[in-house]
Amino acid sequence: MTTALTIEADPYILPLPGPDSPVVLDRWISAGNTHPNSRYGDGIWSMGPLTDNPGDSIHKINWKRCPATLRSEFRRLVWMLINGELRPTYIRERGFQNRTRDGVISMRDNILQWMKFARWLDRQGVPQVSDCTVEHWKAYAAKCTNGCTRGHAQTVLRWLSDLWAFDQLSVSPCGITCPPWEDEGIDDYLPAETGEAGGENKTEPLDPTVIGPLLTWSIRLVEDFSGDILAAWDERRRMHARVKATPSTREGLAAVKGYLLPLVDSGALLPATVSRLHGVTLAHHYVAAVTKASWNQVHHFASRQGLRQVTARRPGPSPMQVPVTGRIEGRPWREFMDYEETPILVRHLATAAAIVILYLTGMRPQEARSLRSGCCPDPHPNPDGSIPRHLIRAHHYKNVRNSDGHHISAGEERAVPWVAITPVVNAIRVLERIVPKGELLFNSTHHDVVGQRKHHGALKRGTWTAASRISCRGSTRRPALKACPPRWCRRTRTATLD
Repeated sequence: MTTALTIEADPYILPLPGPDSPVVLDRWISAGNTHPNSRYGDGIWSMGPLTDNPGDSIHKINWKRCPATLRSEFRRLVWMLINGELRPTYIRERGFQNRTRDGVISMRDNILQWMKFARWLDRQGVPQVSDCTVEHWKAYAAKCTNGCTRGHAQTVLRWLSDLWAFDQLSVSPCGITCPPWEDEGIDDYLPAETGEAGGENKTEPLDPTVIGPLLTWSIRLVEDFSGDILAAWDERRRMHARVKATPSTREGLAAVKGYLLPLVDSGALLPATVSRLHGVTLAHHYVAAVTKASWNQVHHFASRQGLRQVTARRPGPSPMQVPVTGRIEGRPWREFMDYEETPILVRHLATAAAIVILYLTGMRPQEARSLRSGCCPDPHPNPDGSIPRHLIRAHHYKNVRNSDGHHISAGEERAVPWVAITPVVNAIRVLERIVPKGELLFNSTHHDVVGQRKHHGALKRGTWTAASRISCRGSTRRPALKACPPRWCRRTRTATLD
């Protein structure tokens, strides 16, 4: 009864959660969010119900990283952070400018700092968070701001203040003492101003001698070679699907023997692939597709004949019957399209399209990751016959909040669309051929063609940069897009750009 009266009198007060209480209350979950909600008693909490940005990863809270003696209290405090709202008076006094609830990334960083504080308290022999004294606060503030810029140190101390502020939102507070900088002022707890520039413009722009050739070859890959790559990708998927549907028959086994034994006896190269488990080995799917046999028949025959070792000594290509139309310096850019190399080429193509879109529009990476098929429709001609410019409808996410000051994870559509010049339109059209209609242009399921890990949403930060998405077949990694003349690769019958 007392709890009910307290909550009714103060709408900011939250009740105590039970073991089966949801980690994220329904009021904070958007209608289209389908990520599973953790329970309060779980050892790992998912932040998925708060994540609507398709380019964001699903962050998790692992309670094993919190000391056992303090885990119960910090679990309650983190739950308050996830579901509570800071009081307007607290916000106004600190000049937070309409910040009542942060987004998932800010919550994650806040929670990580709280976890560090919990581990520090445990090392100091503090058994309960209510036993944290002013001297503890001062000692930890000196430790965690040492070596930080003044701006970052201020952010860290505000996160620590939130620990005290959110404790006040519980119907049964843990009794955290107020940090001393809340009463004495924060300036004395911050490092001296160094005069270094801050913000996102601190990073130096790429040198024109780097971005010029990279952009040039990205445009060339999109405009000159995408037709061959996508045709090969369609053919590879068709061949792969046929193998999965093919049963084992006597005719199929005979075809496998008739295809492989002459290659082995003549000392010719064998179609090879790179397996994470076995290294260079026979390209089973390709052989099965060519012979119209089942994968099991190829696998068993290759095992009996010891063809993995033979292939490792004599690795060869896996040519497909796909026309090659692209040219480099007047010559076909490759002798044939290779079954095993095609997924790598599709990844290169998507990387090139991303580079074109980013550098020729100026949009943020998170905006580009949220683009969907159909975001750049062909414009209708004007009455005088002229063609309007192509426009890209995109979402932006930075500092997007509603009228209550709550961060909107899904972002909002830009009031002013991006203008797309021809190379950008071509890049979008190529991506629209890779993903289904209406899907994200950089959908993880359709672009993770090598790993095939089926991550949710769009490609994440770790796989977004060109450097991490460009690789060479095999273990050697190298840039694939350069402005140098092509060199013919005998092993893969390919004109490489290095």
